[in-house]
Order: sequence, then structure tokens, then C-alpha cells
Amino acid sequence: MKISKEVQALQDQEQFILKCYKDYLQILETFSKLKTAKLSKNATDREKSGMFYNKLRLKSVESYGKLLERHPHFNYRINILSLLV
Repeated sequence: MKISKEVQALQDQEQFILKCYKDYLQILETFSKLKTAKLSKNATDREKSGMFYNKLRLKSVESYGKLLERHPHFNYRINILSLLV
């Protein structure tokens, strides 16, 4: 079945947006699972980086929660739910 150039362009754009959304969720997943135990050998650096990564992990989980609250019907919602429980 042939489709017009306009329809193809729209489909390509939708696929691109979905890919970016999926990549964003993968980044959030990575940040939400960060382990700070072996970030640095120096105790002071480890403490500072640990605080930073703890904040990053918290923001990732908060972002997941906001996505679910505002758009519970979006793609990959099952993946988000499985990470939050």
C-alpha cells in the first residue's frame, strides 16, 4: 500500500519522538539504579559524588512518578511501573 510523502513524514516524526522517549526512559532507569559505593577512592570525593548521585537518583524516580501521574496511558508505562515497585 502506498502512502503519501506527508503521511510518511508524519510517521517518521512519530517514530523519532517515540525513540527519544524510550531513550529518555532508559537514561532515567540507569540513573535510578546508580550505586554510589565505588565511585571514588578518596573519602571526600566519594561523599560529594555520593550526594550528587543520590540527588540524581531521586530526580529520576520523581520524573518517573510525574510521567505516570500526568500521562498514565503513554507507551512503556509497564516498564516504569516495574521500576517503581
